[in-house]
Amino acid sequence: ELLTVAEDNRATCSRNDIWVALQSSLDRFAPSESRLIMQFMQTNDTCRVALESVYTSLHKYRHHLVHNATVETDVKELRQHVITTLYRHGMPEVGMFHEMSIWELREVLLDLNLIALSRMQIHVILQYLEPNDEHMVDVHYFIRVVCAIIPRLFDAGLLASTAQLIAAETVEIKNIAELRELEAFVETIGAAMPDRGSVRDIDDDPPPDRDHVEKALCQIFQMYDKEHTADHTLLLFDFLAALSSEHVAVLRLTPAEVRGFIAELEPDDSRVRYLDHVKKWVPILF
Repeated sequence: ELLTVAEDNRATCSRNDIWVALQSSLDRFAPSESRLIMQFMQTNDTCRVALESVYTSLHKYRHHLVHNATVETDVKELRQHVITTLYRHGMPEVGMFHEMSIWELREVLLDLNLIALSRMQIHVILQYLEPNDEHMVDVHYFIRVVCAIIPRLFDAGLLASTAQLIAAETVEIKNIAELRELEAFVETIGAAMPDRGSVRDIDDDPPPDRDHVEKALCQIFQMYDKEHTADHTLLLFDFLAALSSEHVAVLRLTPAEVRGFIAELEPDDSRVRYLDHVKKWVPILF
């Protein structure tokens, strides 16, 4: 989408245009991921890249990662690389108790330059981390979680079985949707009939969709924005208070989704640009 706009709907673009697009989408592409993607972009005789080939190149890149993972699937090498990266980010000797904020650990994950983690894989790992009330995480717990999850992300057999499971779930969801339509039709027919005292459980309702969640979160944060700031910012404390309120609870976000949403914050002097954050990360939840 960025390339189409930048090239004014032309059929090709330069490699520099692709690099600029990747660098402007750091919330979708990790730094190491961007560098590797550039190696898979094929150019024509005029050293330009066909826009229609970008998706194909990305697909080849993903396929290559799964079938050529080395450090990612070697737990010993993976652990050593994670520890070395933690040292660069201020961790003392291994064995000493040390905590880092969830946002510092996000930067650690982004800095794992020997591992080709996608930005979305990093987001998933952040969802699994369970910080304390001060959003701090024990680094030894962090190492265990990372070394347990990353090898699974690059297990070709596991990915294949997961794909089959998702396909089956997709069919099941489609069947449930058709059943709901049939039930709605029956309810319409029976609307004029006497009430027999049936009670509908709220848990039977489908969960809110993306547009509803995005709009509701914006309204909740604006309600907490007592100062009505022009740049739509909240103190980090107020932002977190809003997320733990009953207003957000009705949106039925899972604890992991909320943890990931918080972990992707970019607090600017302890303030959060809540509208930008909602529009950037709520689509990832869906």
